[in-house]
Order: sequence, then C-alpha cells, then structure tokens
Amino acid sequence: MQPEYPLWTVARFPDGSWTTGGLPTDPAYAGCEVYRVHASDRTKAKRKAQAQRARDAREMSGTRKLLDGRTVPELKRPVKVCLDTRCPSKWEFLDRETGETWMHDGTAFRRKDTKP
Repeated sequence: MQPEYPLWTVARFPDGSWTTGGLPTDPAYAGCEVYRVHASDRTKAKRKAQAQRARDAREMSGTRKLLDGRTVPELKRPVKVCLDTRCPSKWEFLDRETGETWMHDGTAFRRKDTKP
C-alpha cells in the first residue's frame, strides 16, 4: 500500500518559473497556473506538476480568442465544470468567447435573454 503524501500547491508563474507552498488562493499566484499534487517533498511535487502540465499541453487541440483579445487553449475533450449551491438562481455564467450569459433555475440552464 502506498503511503499518503502531503498535498502540495505548485505554481508556474507567467515568466516560466515554478514555486511550491502556500494556498492555491494566495494572491501571489494570481495569473499563475496552479497545481495541487501529492508528493513526499517539494522537488517531487514540482516534477509532478510539470508532468501534469506537459500532459495537459498534449490534450490541447487548439485555441479560442476571447472578447478581451486573449487567446486561451481549447481541450480535445470536454470537461465537466461543477458548482454546488443552494441558490442556483443567484449565479450567472458568462461565455467570454461569445458574450452570452447563462443562468440556472435549479432545473436547467437557459440564456439570460430568454424568458423562463
């Protein structure tokens, strides 16, 4: 049986440098790629995060251009994005590529500009 290693936060800064430690929500990591990995030490955690980044890069199929002009990677396969809430009507979801806004009424998603 494999021992349970600590969960590390590993961040890659826009300049390509890497660091470990802290919380994923640390303001110093704003604009960084943040990974959470189990490892026995910080060197192994950094290597695991770098391996995960390489795997993620192989999964990319192209890019998309957002309305603000930024280009973001597009995955080959869809991923599920989940949000647990007791009040789904308070949330709006913005498609930053098309500008469409979506809402959820607890049963289904609908575009904000459509009537329930």
